[in-house]
Amino acid sequence: MNLYRLTTNGMLYSYRANLQNSYRTLADAMTKVQTNRNFNSYAEDPAAASRAFTLRREHWQASAQVRNNDCVLTSFRQAWSTIDSVKNDLVTQKGKVNTLRGLNDPDGTARKTLGQSTLAAAEAAVQSMNVKYDGKFLFAGADGLNAPLTWEDVPVIDTVGTQKVCDAATAAQNIQKHYTEDVIQVGADGKPVIGADGKPVIEHKKGDPVFEADGTTPVCYDEGDKIFDKNGDPVMEGIGEPKKDADGNVVTEKKLCYRGVPVDSPEKITVQKKDADGNPEVDADGNPVYETIDNPDYKKLKDMMGETTYVDIGLGMQENPDGTPIKSTVYNSALSGLEFLDFGVDEDGDPKNVISLMQKIGDHLMKASDMDGQWVQDPETKEWTNNSEAYKVLNRLCGKLEKAINKMDVEYDELDTKAAFLDGNSTRLTADVKALNEQILGIEEIDPVAAITSLSWAQYCYNAGLKIGTSILSQSLIDYMN
Repeated sequence: MNLYRLTTNGMLYSYRANLQNSYRTLADAMTKVQTNRNFNSYAEDPAAASRAFTLRREHWQASAQVRNNDCVLTSFRQAWSTIDSVKNDLVTQKGKVNTLRGLNDPDGTARKTLGQSTLAAAEAAVQSMNVKYDGKFLFAGADGLNAPLTWEDVPVIDTVGTQKVCDAATAAQNIQKHYTEDVIQVGADGKPVIGADGKPVIEHKKGDPVFEADGTTPVCYDEGDKIFDKNGDPVMEGIGEPKKDADGNVVTEKKLCYRGVPVDSPEKITVQKKDADGNPEVDADGNPVYETIDNPDYKKLKDMMGETTYVDIGLGMQENPDGTPIKSTVYNSALSGLEFLDFGVDEDGDPKNVISLMQKIGDHLMKASDMDGQWVQDPETKEWTNNSEAYKVLNRLCGKLEKAINKMDVEYDELDTKAAFLDGNSTRLTADVKALNEQILGIEEIDPVAAITSLSWAQYCYNAGLKIGTSILSQSLIDYMN
C-alpha cells in the first residue's frame, strides 16, 4: 500500500480550481435564468445556433412579406373605395342620369343645366382619381409622384384636312385637270343619251383628262382652283397636323390627359410620309403622300397601363438570368387609372374613357338653348329648333357611357378579387410567422423550471464548496469569500 503526502499548497490549488468551476457553473445557470436562452454564443451550441440563425432569417423575411402584403391590401381597399365612389356617385348618378334626362323631352328645358352638372361631375371624378395613399398617387401606375389625370389644352389634330388650292407656282406647271365625276352624254334635244343596255351613256368617266372644245388642248389649273388628282378625287393637305384658325393660330381644346398624354388618342393616325432625309414626300404632281401609322401617344398609354411595381408577398420570389423577376413569384402592386377608365377611341371617333365621354356629353348638352333647351339655332332667324341629329348623337353617347360603366364594373370586381386574395395571403403569412417563431423559441428558449432547478443546484454546490473550505482555509479568507 502506497501512501501519498498531500501538501498544503497542492490542496489549496485543487480547492481553488474546483471552486472556480462551481462558480462558473453557477454563473452560467444564473445567465440562463436571466436571459431565458439555451445558449448565448455560437460556440456553446453550433448546431442549434446555425438552425436558429436560419429560422430567424426566414422569420424576418416572412414578417417583411406580411408588411408588404398588408400595405398592398390597404392601398387596394382604398382604390376599391375610390372606384366605387366615382362609378356610383359621379358616373352613374350624374353622368348617366343626366344623359337620360337630356334625352327626355319633359326635362329638355334643363339640358344646359344638365350639361353643367355633367361637366362638374367629370371634374370631380378627375379629382377623386388623383387620390393619394402613403404619399403616392394611387392610380398613377409606376409613377406615384405625379398626378395621373389632368385637364390640358391640346392642339386639335386635323384628321380630314383641307383641299389643296392651286397657287402661282403650281399654275405655272400647267397641270391638266381631270373629271371629278362621270359626265353623261347629252343629245341634241338636251336629254341624256340612253345606250343599248338602257343606261345613260357615259361621255367622260371620272378621272379622264379634261380638254377644251377642240378635244386636243388640255384644260389646266389656274391659281385659286381646288386641285383634284388624276383619279378625280380631291387632293387634301394638312392631315395629321394641328388645325389653325383664320389668323394662323393653332386651335386647341380641353382634353383629359393621363400623365401628359391625351386619353382619347386613336390607335392609328394618318400623316404625310417622310423621305430618308425626313422631308415630307410628294407625288409626281407635287401632291402630299399620306400613310397610316401606329399612334405613338396610343402606344405610350398602352405601355403606361402595363407598368408594374413588383413586391415580395411570399410567393417564392425568384429572378430570371437577366435579373428580372419571374412574374409568377412576385405581385404587381401598381394600379393604373387607365385600367378602370379605359383609353382610345372607338369606330365612331368617340372616346372610350368614361370621364372623356362625360365631358363630351356635357359639351353636347351645353349647346342647347338657355331658354327652352332646344338644340339648333337657325343662322338666319336665330331661332332654336330641335334637330333629330342632336338626339342621335346624345343617344349614341348614352349607349357608349353604359358600356364604359360596364367595363368599370368588370375592373371593380377584379380589384375586389385581388383584395380577397391578398387578405387570404395575409392570413397564411401570419400563420407562417407564428410557426417560425414557435420553432425559434423551441431552439433558443430554455425551460424555466429546469433553468431554476439548475441554478438552485449550482448554488447549492457552490455553497457546499465554501463550507468545505473551512477545514482548509483560514476563517478570515472564508469570511471574505462569503
